[in-house]
Amino acid sequence: MECLIRVAAGDSGVIAGFADTSSGLGSASTDRMLYVDTAGKARFGVISGGVPVTVVGAATVTDGGWHHVMGSVGADGLKLYVDGVRVANTAITTSASATGYWRWGGLPLLPLAGWPSEPPNPYLTGTVDELAAYSRQLSDQENLWRVYANY
Repeated sequence: MECLIRVAAGDSGVIAGFADTSSGLGSASTDRMLYVDTAGKARFGVISGGVPVTVVGAATVTDGGWHHVMGSVGADGLKLYVDGVRVANTAITTSASATGYWRWGGLPLLPLAGWPSEPPNPYLTGTVDELAAYSRQLSDQENLWRVYANY
């Protein structure tokens, strides 16, 4: 999934993710979570073996400017891109949830207190634009094309 975000200093929250319910905070499971953590960094994660696993960027995205963020999981691993640059990846190639709903702007990170640097509020304090979810993992080059051709 990918989108543009604008988040001010000190703000955080869930940008988007996949849940078993279409609205509200009553989901029993969530997965493929893209969020701004308590340190102001973008994170993307999945549930692997019942445990949240994330990748995180080194730089903060809470400067009030627009940032393109993309998280993906597939044959090339769990990856996170910020502003067109791959900033992190792991060898994790699958996610837990198979059916559900893509949600953005707010979603509980489940299991609770299990996600690294979990934001205190499940709702993003900021702006999300141009959200897209793909049925396959995009390559590094496809991500660059998305960033520089469209934004």
